[in-house]
Amino acid sequence: MGYISGYIEEGYKTIIIANEEEILNKNEEYNKFKEKVIGKSLEVQHNFDSILGIFVQDIRHIEKCAIEAVKNAISKAYHRADYHNLRHIKQSIDNFNFIIKNIDSRYLKNIDFLSEFTFIFFAINIEIKNGNIDDEKLLEWEKIFLEKDSQHILRKYNLNIVPLLSIEIWSNILLKSVINIEEFNVAISKTRYFIDETQPTWARLWHYFSLEDKEFDILLEDVIKKFENNEYTTPNILLHIVTLLTYFENIGLSDYPLSNIKIYMKSGLENCYKKHNDRKYYLINDILMDNHTGLGYIGLENQAVQNIFEEFKTENTKLFEQDKENKQQINFDNFIESIDHNNFIFIEKFLLGDNDTIPVFKNKDSKLFVNTVVNISNDTRKKLGSFLKSRYSLHKYFNNRQFGEYLAEELRFWQDVKDELQNLNTTSMGKLKTLSLKNFEQYIVDENIKQMSCTV
Repeated sequence: MGYISGYIEEGYKTIIIANEEEILNKNEEYNKFKEKVIGKSLEVQHNFDSILGIFVQDIRHIEKCAIEAVKNAISKAYHRADYHNLRHIKQSIDNFNFIIKNIDSRYLKNIDFLSEFTFIFFAINIEIKNGNIDDEKLLEWEKIFLEKDSQHILRKYNLNIVPLLSIEIWSNILLKSVINIEEFNVAISKTRYFIDETQPTWARLWHYFSLEDKEFDILLEDVIKKFENNEYTTPNILLHIVTLLTYFENIGLSDYPLSNIKIYMKSGLENCYKKHNDRKYYLINDILMDNHTGLGYIGLENQAVQNIFEEFKTENTKLFEQDKENKQQINFDNFIESIDHNNFIFIEKFLLGDNDTIPVFKNKDSKLFVNTVVNISNDTRKKLGSFLKSRYSLHKYFNNRQFGEYLAEELRFWQDVKDELQNLNTTSMGKLKTLSLKNFEQYIVDENIKQMSCTV
């Protein structure tokens, strides 16, 4: 800055070209210098829309008549983001080109769908590149918008908590550029832009603003009938029905009473756990979570909907835990039977498969287990011990935690097993069997207890 002052003092006309933000970050004295020395400041800005017009010429796979809609959607996201990095916009357009070539051409002809898809694509992508959403946060989309410091992102773009497609799909598109083309297009076909008679009546009713009164009444009557007949057999769908009916009753679109909604909600939940074995989407702790239908739950801002959700969550959680306990007891009984019949395939699956971090021995019958272990052959006992040893290995980790930490609730079971083994009357047993049981106690049971005692 001293050199520049010298030039000016000697009468030279001087032009300074610089990024003031970068200077201010490094030199706090710059403002004083500017005030004394610089006579006039001019800000050079690029014309984004003109540059964008050049960028979008590279977009393929869509009809020319749709280019303007895509351009407007990108511009809208760019200006709302207030993030002026043209290089990132150009990179995003290149990625966008790759993605849309996998979309069925019939969907790309729908300008409204294409505009919303483009806007959301660039909105989320800009926030990722701006460092506001990282890989982990995108995969936990619903949770970050419960945080006050992240809600401004939602408001900035006026995005739905379920933005057109599921978060899993957006994650694959924006972070991995990996697409299952069939699943991708099926998900698009289920968005509100492609509603048809093949979709379930509740999904069509969800788009009630697009319906006429007569059609609304017909669909509502059908949904209520199916609701009362317990035809909705998964909790994520049943919750859609409950929130729809509650919301419509509260805003005066339906006279179906809340008391009936609560009665059939309870019977519907009980029926869910009788009908299906797949529990993947059953535990619903937050109404904002992705429910894997492509449609968010309706009326989230409505107090009546919030209240009914709390009742739904309480009842569903109770049934979920009961069902889990029942299922674990059945699996334990099958495990005991498998030991009796040398079914090592099931034993391995039970101990080391889906249950490897689940405390399946919690509150189970230790006496039944010991009696079974005593009555099997020495060879079977040895093989069973090897599976158990692997289950509680000190060297196994998951999510940076030893497996024993997940299984600590089994400690009481193994302590009871040790007591049962120590109280065995071995006088009538052969020497090899007695030694085999002693080794099982010392090298399997004691080690299991030691492993879990370290985590309690």
